[in-house]
Amino acid sequence: MEYKESAAPPKIHIFCTGIRANLPPAECFSEIRIEEKIESDSRSALGGDAEIRLAEEVGYGIEEEGLSYQIEIGSYEREAVWDASRSSELGVSILVKAGEITVYCRQLKGMSPLFQHESLTLVDARIVGKNAARIVKNKPFSELVQRI
Repeated sequence: MEYKESAAPPKIHIFCTGIRANLPPAECFSEIRIEEKIESDSRSALGGDAEIRLAEEVGYGIEEEGLSYQIEIGSYEREAVWDASRSSELGVSILVKAGEITVYCRQLKGMSPLFQHESLTLVDARIVGKNAARIVKNKPFSELVQRI
């Protein structure tokens, strides 16, 4: 999988293995691209799928840091997402799969993720998105919310 960035602002790609919960199985998409901002009244239009909801929150975190993002829904494996980070202009890609969020950046060797978190709340997913954007901006990371 190779991604060529267009003249549009560079984006962080979020690869999500979720399927829209409100569609019958015959209509499952191999890929949907959701460009940049999603209007607040249509945020729930993506369905109730947990992975898609986590991917949305990751995207909102990226957006809070002033960067663009693109969510791609389909069937993705770690190697393909790692390859995408290496060919991306921003050098960061994110995989949301089975309730786990993994952030890859091109500076790391051997398909090692920079972050890998599971069982996250939506607030934590947003912080992971912010931290992914902070890699690009060379800013210190935010800490995840601690649960008692």
